[in-house]
Amino acid sequence: MRLPMQARARSTRHATFVGLFLAICLQPAAALAQQNLSMTMTGPATASAYQQLSYSLTITNTGSNDTGFFDIVDVLPAGATFVKSTGFPRSCFATGQSVDCNGSFVGVSVPVGSPLVVTITVAANGAASCAALTNSATLTINDGSGKTVSTTPVVTTLTGCNPATTTSIAALNPIVVGSSAWVAANVTAANGAVPAGSVTINDTTDALSCTYVLGVVPAGCAISMMSLGAKQLTATYSGGYGLLGSTSATTSLTVSPGYTSLQPARLLDTRSSGVTIDHLYQGVGSVPAGGQISLAVLNRGGVPASNVDAVVLNLAAVNPTAASYATVWPTGASRPLAANLNYVAGLTIPNLVIGKVGTNGKVSIYNNTGSADFV
Repeated sequence: MRLPMQARARSTRHATFVGLFLAICLQPAAALAQQNLSMTMTGPATASAYQQLSYSLTITNTGSNDTGFFDIVDVLPAGATFVKSTGFPRSCFATGQSVDCNGSFVGVSVPVGSPLVVTITVAANGAASCAALTNSATLTINDGSGKTVSTTPVVTTLTGCNPATTTSIAALNPIVVGSSAWVAANVTAANGAVPAGSVTINDTTDALSCTYVLGVVPAGCAISMMSLGAKQLTATYSGGYGLLGSTSATTSLTVSPGYTSLQPARLLDTRSSGVTIDHLYQGVGSVPAGGQISLAVLNRGGVPASNVDAVVLNLAAVNPTAASYATVWPTGASRPLAANLNYVAGLTIPNLVIGKVGTNGKVSIYNNTGSADFV
């Protein structure tokens, strides 16, 4: 039977369309079949505990087509914590100890003859046993074959795995204000490691405590509502990044009614728009480099006119023009070589200062470099 010319044309076009569709569908599979990926890992033979180290993964395509249909999984050994990845078009992500670099999801392409290098940085936590880190990664080709390529394990020997030690807090002279004490502990670790984690100060007499995180300014914390009398304080470091915890020696402290709490009152504001509680020492202008200002603190803001040895001030440097420091000392005495407040240009930086009262009920404030307003 012969088809009409028009029908035969439609049939031919249909066959051509189907053939073209099949060719389009089959092309990616053909391309994937021609990929040939390999991967190697390099890393340090030795590393310092509590420091960062990096592993480099080199993915090479020796096939005939560029490809990006692959996943990389690096299950980190115990004692290593993922920090970051570089070299991958999008950051690899970690779930527990498993670091996943998903090339299929983000469409990463590895050109033929142009290796892709991915760097994975970890923190060597350094357990007390100082066990070596053994790391390897696996690459899976997602072309339906399920082919995997695993790297030769990299073994890194750790050095300097020593516990952290906490010094006694006695040398830090806890600051007692009323029924509260501001305390901090100096935590040091062997081999120059920087301790991470938290410190808890315990008042074993009153069963009170406070906790602060290392690296946060100001360092330390306040134990409040302490009863009067003798106290026993200890500092406990919880450990972090593999450093072992430790507890300081006991420090004795006496809480006496020598401090009286007051409502906050502004006694100084050198800014042109500044306002103080009694309109004294306001708008007097910034303190120049090497300059100082003597501030009356007695009989102002609720402070008694006499029988006051020291005052607690919250001193802030505002709009400093240079990195500098301020010193607070009793007026009439020699200025000590010490800093009560450090600041940098352009930033408002406050600090709690206990100032001994000097001549005529005043404290002096010195600015070392540049100019700065004080509040």
